Amino acid sequence: MVPRISVIVTTQYRKTYLRQAVASILRQTLARSEYEVVVAKGFSDPGLEAYLDAEDVRTVTAQVPLMGELIARGVTLSHGDVLCFLDDDDLFLPNKLERVGGWFDSDPELDFVHHGYTVVDERGEEMDTSTFRASQRQSLREVGPLRLRSTELLARLRSLPPTGIDFNSSTMCVRRRVVEPRLEVLRQLPPILDSFLFHAALLSGRHMALQPESLAGYRVHGSNSSLSQARDLIPSLYAWSRSTLPGYREISRMAEQEGSPDEAGALLAFQEFYGAFRSPRPSRGEMWRRWKELHRWTSTYTYHAEPPLRAAAWAFLVSPRMAQRAYARSKWKEQQAAVGASPGT
Repeated sequence: MVPRISVIVTTQYRKTYLRQAVASILRQTLARSEYEVVVAKGFSDPGLEAYLDAEDVRTVTAQVPLMGELIARGVTLSHGDVLCFLDDDDLFLPNKLERVGGWFDSDPELDFVHHGYTVVDERGEEMDTSTFRASQRQSLREVGPLRLRSTELLARLRSLPPTGIDFNSSTMCVRRRVVEPRLEVLRQLPPILDSFLFHAALLSGRHMALQPESLAGYRVHGSNSSLSQARDLIPSLYAWSRSTLPGYREISRMAEQEGSPDEAGALLAFQEFYGAFRSPRPSRGEMWRRWKELHRWTSTYTYHAEPPLRAAAWAFLVSPRMAQRAYARSKWKEQQAAVGASPGT
């Protein structure tokens, strides 16, 4: 029997949390016959592979330079009409797949679901004191549940406060028809799956749903790709910008080719702006060019979801080095609060 849902877990190098991630999928309230699990990984580990085989988890192992290629191989190996994704360091809550399956079953035109999440620590325990993306999570609770129908999709999206709808692929599920026609784009991407899924679903032009219910755990720890533990954050953030910009350009090119470039164009403009802002040799002239480019996209959801960066840009145009130092201090305090530590530690 073909499963309704496929869950794809991907890791290139990290092993630490993978068994916990898989175990959280296997503990679902949905019958095991209704879903399959695929692990796509970049390393061999006989002990891990024996465990996965015993749990009837399908695996693909490939040492490839881009995370997108690994994810695409996992998608190709899967069969479900609904695809859910789980980062190797995150967790599913036990009722996730049952809830997600019900939402997709109730609406054949539904192509994308983004749901809420809790923040968990290294041990997988909920962190009540974490303020990680707290304003976005609060906005999601305030506006959801919400169905964005195809006839009003962009208008409704652009009227929303920042909800994090485009962040955290572990909180996203999509129809297979969203991903399969765009697999060649996915293969060329670094670890920015959440941006790809969100923009691919927009291009599909069917229904999207926001559900505030927390159905996943987002783990904060020292090696998160979205967190850094270094006090001098600018070099690490600049390296991240350099490594991901080619992927954002691919997403923007995909949207342009499909005739709907605005949201992905805004995404690329902001990521290029981040790269210029984080540069070790910041230039007012470059920042001014990037600032003007951002203002092409003032009508988009992405533009309105990034007010802190727009504020930082004004400070940069006055004093680049001072603005970078202030930005680094604010990011450090934000990340300390995310892991529940005092910003002064």
